[in-house]
Amino acid sequence: MSASLEKDGYLLLPAVTWIEDTVDYLKMCPKNPGHVKDRPRPGICHNAMEDVMTAPYFKEYAMALTPMASAFFGEPAVLWSLNAFYTSPDTPYVPSVNGVHRDSEAPKILTLFILGYDTDVDGAQILLSPDGSSFRAFYGLAGTAWLADTSRIHAGLLPKKERLLLWARWANETPKAAAGLPRIE
Repeated sequence: MSASLEKDGYLLLPAVTWIEDTVDYLKMCPKNPGHVKDRPRPGICHNAMEDVMTAPYFKEYAMALTPMASAFFGEPAVLWSLNAFYTSPDTPYVPSVNGVHRDSEAPKILTLFILGYDTDVDGAQILLSPDGSSFRAFYGLAGTAWLADTSRIHAGLLPKKERLLLWARWANETPKAAAGLPRIE
């Protein structure tokens, strides 16, 4: 599996069957401005990491993928961020969300993405191929899941209807950005 991640920069995973339980739980939790706690932005909101950590199935699923992240890195992986964030058609351009960017919180980063809502191609997540010659668009039914090397160029398109995207992020070292976040255990 990590060979596919190395070659392509991503790995499609089987769709998760428990996404409805996770989404139903998150619907009962408050939403906060921005796609992460320290970056409030109009048109984007997220659930607190504490709520995401207690949502059914998600944290345990992510933790079970930690050995794969370690194999991909060739060194121990640190699961440091869990998030559920919402974008909508009125979301303004935000470089760290829908702009072309690389995650740079650590030298090596691997991200699990899971669609919380059915998402059309207009709301796809885009990942540039390792050689820069093509890109892969990720979209589909709620529960669609994939791993991506987000230290590579990627972006999220602005959806025509609200999109919920869950992420879990691993790094090869604990990022400074993890300061103040709850520990994932």
